[in-house]
Amino acid sequence: MFKKAITAAALLCAINVHAADFSYSHFDIGLGKVEIDSDGEEYDGEVLGLGLSVALGNVFYVTADIGRAKIEESTQTTTGLGLGVHAPLGSSTNIYAEAGYARVDIEDGEWSIDDNGTAYTLGLRQQLGEKFELGGGVSRVDVFDSADNSYFIEAFYKAKESVDVGAEISTADDVMGYGVSLRVNF
Repeated sequence: MFKKAITAAALLCAINVHAADFSYSHFDIGLGKVEIDSDGEEYDGEVLGLGLSVALGNVFYVTADIGRAKIEESTQTTTGLGLGVHAPLGSSTNIYAEAGYARVDIEDGEWSIDDNGTAYTLGLRQQLGEKFELGGGVSRVDVFDSADNSYFIEAFYKAKESVDVGAEISTADDVMGYGVSLRVNF
């Protein structure tokens, strides 16, 4: 169970999605589910995530996020701070990379454990008309002397000028996550 909780941390840290107009200044909230299937045992959990991204000019941005997952009897909290860079790959495609600090706290009954580490993300964003965006990428989280990769695909719809709604599917070693999010751009 401990290894699967760490892998779920990779998914929590990967919940960092971007708005449909390629804005890198936004606040977002996401709700999701995580399913762990390993060694014949299955675990389900719920996830809540909050994120903030602030553009620093035309290329760089900073991120801060917190996520909380309840998996069976354990509660897992992840926090992160990072720096990102983005660049166009044509008129409707953007590439981005993020690197930062990650902290994972796990509580399960009478025991708890925590660790600090690093998190990295590399992703693409593709504009599909004025209202839709598709994206995807890979994230890597290195905590508890273990590095885990997760992969994600996301889609966004611009509901209003500064509000986007989205959905994401992510996967890591024996873990599947999916969720919805609401983003306010500023």
